[in-house]
Amino acid sequence: MLSPDAITRSRRLIPCAAALIALTAGSAQAINKSWNVAGSGTWSTASAWTPAGVPAAADAIFIGNTAASANGSVRLTANTTAASLTASDGMTLDTNGFSFTLTGDLTATGYNIVNNIGYPSGLRVEQSPAAIDCQVRNITVSDNARADIHGGSTLRATGLIHLDGGHMYGDGVLSLTGNGARSLIVDGVLQSSTNGFTITQTGTGLIDLDGSVAGDRALGIAGYMMNGTGFASLTIFGTALFDTFDDDLWIGGNSFLAMNLNEGWAIGPSAELVIYGNSQYPGPAQINGSALQFNGSIRFISSNAHGQFNCPLTLGTSASATLTENDVLECNGTTIIQGGLYTLEHNAYINFDGPTTVQGGWFQTYSTTQTDGMVNFRGPTQWNGSLTVNGLASQSGNATVIGTTTINAAAFDLDGTPGSTNWTINAALTINAHMVDAAGFNNDFGGVMTIAGSLPARLTVNLLSQSQTYWRSSGTINVTGDANLYFTRLAGSPLWNYGNLNVTNRVLATCDLRLLSGSTTTFTSGTSILRLSGQSYIASGASFAGTGTLYVTTTGRMNAAHNTNLAGVGLTNEGVFDPGNTPGTPAAVSVGRFTQTANGRLDIDIGGYAFGTQYDRITTGSGPATLAGDISVRLADLGNSFQPNPGDLFTIIHSPSGVAGTFAANPQTIANGLIYTWTVLYNATNVRLRLDSITPIPCPADFNQDGGIDGADVDAFFEVWEQGISTADVNDDGGVDGADVDAFFDAWEAGGCV
Repeated sequence: MLSPDAITRSRRLIPCAAALIALTAGSAQAINKSWNVAGSGTWSTASAWTPAGVPAAADAIFIGNTAASANGSVRLTANTTAASLTASDGMTLDTNGFSFTLTGDLTATGYNIVNNIGYPSGLRVEQSPAAIDCQVRNITVSDNARADIHGGSTLRATGLIHLDGGHMYGDGVLSLTGNGARSLIVDGVLQSSTNGFTITQTGTGLIDLDGSVAGDRALGIAGYMMNGTGFASLTIFGTALFDTFDDDLWIGGNSFLAMNLNEGWAIGPSAELVIYGNSQYPGPAQINGSALQFNGSIRFISSNAHGQFNCPLTLGTSASATLTENDVLECNGTTIIQGGLYTLEHNAYINFDGPTTVQGGWFQTYSTTQTDGMVNFRGPTQWNGSLTVNGLASQSGNATVIGTTTINAAAFDLDGTPGSTNWTINAALTINAHMVDAAGFNNDFGGVMTIAGSLPARLTVNLLSQSQTYWRSSGTINVTGDANLYFTRLAGSPLWNYGNLNVTNRVLATCDLRLLSGSTTTFTSGTSILRLSGQSYIASGASFAGTGTLYVTTTGRMNAAHNTNLAGVGLTNEGVFDPGNTPGTPAAVSVGRFTQTANGRLDIDIGGYAFGTQYDRITTGSGPATLAGDISVRLADLGNSFQPNPGDLFTIIHSPSGVAGTFAANPQTIANGLIYTWTVLYNATNVRLRLDSITPIPCPADFNQDGGIDGADVDAFFEVWEQGISTADVNDDGGVDGADVDAFFDAWEAGGCV
C-alpha cells in the first residue's frame, strides 16, 4: 500500500508523463517528406515519397533534394496543408486548381537547363474554389527559381516574400499581410501577365520593390497576347514603398503600372524607366495611381514608343528622358517640373496635358518647326523658375506666372493653339528667344494676356534673331498698374499690336510699341495712363476708347500717321512727338487733348499749304491744348519743290476747347544754306506758325551767331545736335548725324566759314 507522500508524488508525475507521451507522438507525426521519383507526379502518390506515404499536414516537404528527383513538378490532387516546402533542382509544386496551405515557410532555389529547356524550381499557384488559393508564412525565391501566380489565383503571405535572385510571375493576386518592416523584397525579377497582376499590402510590412541592390534586376510589365486581346499590367495597393525605387522598370505599349500607395512613391537617380513600343498594337505605356517623385531616366525602345504618366508627377532635377524618332511622352496628371534634361529626336513630342508647374528644366528638340516635334504645355500651367528650350516649346493651355520666370528658347510659341491661350502674369516673365512662334508663322500672339499685380509683374520679350526683330499681338493684352505709381508691364523688343490693348491705372511700356490698323486701345478710366518710353507709332486705322492718356516720356518718341484719331484719349508729350509716319512726312492728327511739358518737343513738318497732307496739324476734341517745351520746324521734301515765303501762316494746332501756355522759344529752320525764322502765334483756339524771314547762314562755325568763333559755339552746336534739331544740320543733307559734327568742326577749326 502506497503512503500518502507516494500517492502525491504519483499524481504530480501523471501530467508530466502525459505531456511527454503527447510530445513523442507529435514528433513522430511531423517528419520530413522528400519526393523520390524521377520527373513529375501527383502529391497523392504514396510511393513517390520517402519515407513512403502521402505527406501529412505537419510534415516538412522537400522536392528536388534526392538523387532521383529533378526537373519536374508535383501536382496536388486535393486541398492540402503542410508545415513547410523546399523546392530545388528544377522541381515545382503545382497547386493544380486546389488550395495549398503552408503553416510555415516556402523556399525555392535553382534553375536547370536540359536540352535548351528551362526548369525553374519553385511554386505554381492555380486558381481553386477557395478564396485564398495558396497561403504561406515566408517565401524565399533565389538563384533564378520562380513563384508563379496563374489564372487569377491568389497567393497570400503572412510574413515576408524575398525574391533573392529569383523570379515572380503574376497573373492574379499577391496578398501581403505581414507586419514586419517589409512584406516583399524584390532582389530579382517581378513580372506581370497579360491578364493583370495585383499586389495588396494590408499588413504594416512595406513593399521593397528594388531590394538591397540598386539597379540589379528589372520590374517587367511588357507582355502582350499575340492577337492583341491582352496586355500586361501591375496594380499595387498599399501604404508606401519601403524606400526609393532604384531598379529598372520596363513597361510595354498598352500595358500599365498602377501604384495606389497612400504616401506616394519615388523613382531614384539610378533607376531607368524603359518605354517599349509595340508597332503591331501601338498604344501608351502607362504609369497610373499615386503621386510619383521621378528622379531617374526614361529610355524609349522600338518604333513609335508612347509613354504616359496619368498620376501626379514631380520631375526632379536629375530626371532625364531620351525620345527617339516618332516617340511621345505624355504627362496627364498634375505635374511639377523641377528640372531635368529631355532630348527629342525627329518627330518626337513631350506633352504636358494636365495641370503643370514649371520650375526648371532643359529641353532639346529636333528643330523649331512644329511637324518635326516639340514640347507642348497643353494644360493649365504655372510658371515659376527658369526653363531652357534648345528648339521649340509651345504654351497652349492657360498659363499663370506665379514667380520670377525666365524662358530661354530658340522658339517659344506663346499661343500654340491660337485664340485659346490665356496668360496671367503676376510676376516677372522674361522670354529670351529667337521667335515667340513656331518657324514659318508670323511671330504672332493671338490669345489673351493679362499683366497685373505687384510692381515686379511684367512681360519682357527679348528677341535674339536679326530677322525677327519684333513680335505681334492679334489677341488681347490687359495691362493694369497702380493708381498712383507707374508699373512697367511691357518691356524688351518692339511689340506691334493689331489686337486689343486694355489699360487700367498707371502703366509703363519701355519697349517700342506700334498701335496698328485694326487695333483697339481702351483706357478703362479717365485716370488710366499708358507711358511710352521707347519709339512708338500710331497707325491711322488704330482705334481708341475711353478718356485716359497716352504719355510720351522724356526718353520716348512718337510718330502718328495721317488721320490718326485718338478720340477721347489725351496725348501728353514729355519727349518728342512727330506727326507723320516718319520725320518729314506731314500728318493731321486728332487727340482728345494735347499737353506738352517743359521737357517735350513738338516736331512740325511743312512741305506745302494743305494741312495734313503737306503740313502737320494737331486737332483736339474734348480737351484743351496745353503748351510748354520746344518746337522745331522741318521743311519737308514732298517732291513739289515747295518754298515758303515770309508772311506765310500755318495753323499747326486747332483746339476748340482752348489753348494754354506757350512754347519756350520761336523756332528756326536751317535748310538749303538758309535760315528760316518763325514766330509762333497763339490765340484762343489755334496755334499758328508765321514765317518771318529767310536769310543765308552767316557762318556755321559761329553757331551762336555772336560774331566770334570760340568754345561757346561748340556748346551751342552740341546742345541742338543732341536733340536732333534741324539747325544742327550743318552739312545741309536733311539729317542730323555724325556728318554734321565733322562739318561743324571743319569750319570751327579753320577759324572761319568753309
